[in-house]
Amino acid sequence: TPLHKIAQHFSFDESLFYTVFNELTQSGRIPGSLQGRGESTEFVPMIFNEHRATAIKQFFSQNGYIEYGTVQNQYQISQPMKYLKSNFPEGIALESCFLSPNEISLLEASIEETIERGDWLNAVPLLPSPLTEGDIHGVLRECKVFKETKKPRAMLMCEVYVVSNDFLNKLLVDYEAQFKLWAEADESSRKELIASADGLRLSTGSNASADDAEDDEEDLRRSKGKKNKRRKAKKKKSQGNTHNTDVQNLAETYIEQNKAHLREWQPEMPECLVAAIVTQLNSRLVDLREAAAKAIFMDSTEKKKFDTKDWQLEIQQLYYNITQFHHAASDFTGDSVPLDKHLLRTMCTDLAHSLIEVVATQNFVKLDHSPIETVKQRNLALKKLAKCSPVHGHLVTMCGALSKSSAEFLETLDPVFDALGMRIKPLDKKAERKLVTAHKEALKAQLDAESNPANAFHLGVMLLYVSKIGQMLHVPGKMIVDVLQELNSKVSDSKHFIEMIRFGDQVKEYLTAKIKKQEKHEELFVALTEALPNFKQVVHSQTTESA
Repeated sequence: TPLHKIAQHFSFDESLFYTVFNELTQSGRIPGSLQGRGESTEFVPMIFNEHRATAIKQFFSQNGYIEYGTVQNQYQISQPMKYLKSNFPEGIALESCFLSPNEISLLEASIEETIERGDWLNAVPLLPSPLTEGDIHGVLRECKVFKETKKPRAMLMCEVYVVSNDFLNKLLVDYEAQFKLWAEADESSRKELIASADGLRLSTGSNASADDAEDDEEDLRRSKGKKNKRRKAKKKKSQGNTHNTDVQNLAETYIEQNKAHLREWQPEMPECLVAAIVTQLNSRLVDLREAAAKAIFMDSTEKKKFDTKDWQLEIQQLYYNITQFHHAASDFTGDSVPLDKHLLRTMCTDLAHSLIEVVATQNFVKLDHSPIETVKQRNLALKKLAKCSPVHGHLVTMCGALSKSSAEFLETLDPVFDALGMRIKPLDKKAERKLVTAHKEALKAQLDAESNPANAFHLGVMLLYVSKIGQMLHVPGKMIVDVLQELNSKVSDSKHFIEMIRFGDQVKEYLTAKIKKQEKHEELFVALTEALPNFKQVVHSQTTESA
């Protein structure tokens, strides 16, 4: 009851009444408490507090949950979450309600059983009906199998589903068998896949993340490299765009096929979970499909019909990119050694592996691992090509230069190109400008489409560099802030430069917090996402001035 109404009703002197009434409540002579200040001060009798606490406790005990709206509206508690945490410290605070820990015991037992069976589980029927999907996701994250294990034996999908790792592995086995049948039956699709496998990974890959700066940078490098390859694979830009569309259409076709297989194997699985699993496994599924196609390719006469023009264009484009990145690294005013080492570890290594695979194909040698991904696989491939003289010696020299410098690596390529019958013309000034322009446009498109703040910051700095300096720079993730510092004098507006530096510092803080699994990383990500449009606008304003 508001105190001023009591004073008015009995015609008390309000100032004297407030003082005396406060003393009486503090001394316990009047059982109850005062809430609020000034005219909004209310007297809450102790019996009301006790009745309210008892009612909330009974509801919570009987139902295993209580909604914040109920506590706030029905029981007039302005901070329901704080009140419930204080009175039920063992409870679980969710988005819309407060849950008893007893409610997750059945859920945890069902999850354990699901993992043991190698199956999937819908958590909705196992929890109180008022819980939202966000609440259920929060409950699942509190379960021991996810909370107390560094490497969980299951995954959370679509907020409310638990999918065991063994179930996913069994699906991969089923898909592998299905892809072998597909490869044997569909010759045209088999050839199309072999020619477009890398593009399919780019178009539909789902396993990329921003867990660390180098992984982000690796994804950007591959994305950029593949888009440049498509632009140079045809003589006309419109034809390159058509090729890109074809790859995307092929990717969508394969995704729908993968979904159809999963629906057939799991007819009761909801559509959202079907899509989530196919997306999660996509990169592995592309690998399995490609492996099935290549197995048929290597065991048939198709290898004799291998279209040399495609791989020559790909290698030529990769060589041109490496050359441009090498020149840009040499002209870089800061420390260029990390740039050179990064170029060797990434694009130079990719080119070396591609050349080894081409030599193997031309000499009808079946490699144990294709594509080559590690030093061990590369050494095994070279060992298998030992009888292919003299190109084997040239390949060994080329691979040895990967531990030296990009300049030495480039010097070892001519003998390999000669052995393969390739003639790569040096780029003239006009061709170099076209390559840089295509690179710049690719970065613009990627920046506009990018929603991950870490990836967007990397793209923005590279776009700014190519716009201000006129050169293509291949930068490792850990060095991207250093590159931005080198552009200080090139940015016309000092405020813009400060904003970009601040955004980069926030990205670094977020990645560090995420790697260390600190709770604040989610809050930092939200702040970065909100600041991302402004960062893009600043970058575009500077690149427009350069243009």
